[in-house]
Amino acid sequence: MCIRDRPQANFITATGINHDVLDVPLEAGHQALERLGAAGVEVGPVATCAPDRMLFFTKTRGTPDDEDEWWPCELDCHPETMDEHPGLRWHCRGSYVLVPPSRVPGDGQVVWLLGPE
Repeated sequence: MCIRDRPQANFITATGINHDVLDVPLEAGHQALERLGAAGVEVGPVATCAPDRMLFFTKTRGTPDDEDEWWPCELDCHPETMDEHPGLRWHCRGSYVLVPPSRVPGDGQVVWLLGPE
């Protein structure tokens, strides 16, 4: 099956195997991109998830030699309170994110700001 067969289908990618994703508030993402660009840092794929999120795709942290020291994504992306890490989510092992072209409830869409190519 391909996208032409299901044009309204959403796409997800599992994180923690080949890549992780830092999910941040949109305004913070724009500020980070501006600062990274000013510093000459090469940035990987970035997507916006309307209406208010930005997704930074990164290389995964990998699988350590000692699996007992590994933790699932829940410890990174679900702080006990929002005050702990307001608005930040780290998607790694055991998580997933929408990838373009996907739709979110309402009129929102997930689109590439900086594509993977």
